[in-house]
Amino acid sequence: MEQDRVVAQVGRSFYVTGELILKALYLASQKAAEVHERKHSHIHFQGQTAWQKFMATTHTKDVKDFFSTRST
Repeated sequence: MEQDRVVAQVGRSFYVTGELILKALYLASQKAAEVHERKHSHIHFQGQTAWQKFMATTHTKDVKDFFSTRST
């Protein structure tokens, strides 16, 4: 009888612990989403990208390779 009571108590403690961990993960993910939203809410994309300025840099561009191989 004592063993059954101990098993039941351990089962309830695992249930409560699991529930607590899941709630904590949920709250942490909600908070992280809010922080991410707040940090990136001020970024506004308007107009077009300065494509020619980007392509004029001296670094190699995968886009150039893509367009040159795609046209052939």
